[in-house]
Amino acid sequence: MNAIMGEMIPAIMSGTVDPAEALPKYIDRLKKAGIDKLTADAQKQIEDWRNGKL
Repeated sequence: MNAIMGEMIPAIMSGTVDPAEALPKYIDRLKKAGIDKLTADAQKQIEDWRNGKL
């Protein structure tokens, strides 16, 4: 995911690409790389911490 972010974030943030085209591609690539699983795991850790399970 770091490679995807490193490749796409600078172009998106600098405005050198059309966000209407680049953002869907960026999100798709992150999803294929497992961002949903990573997000779910991070959310579980936060909830466990908040509930005193850690």
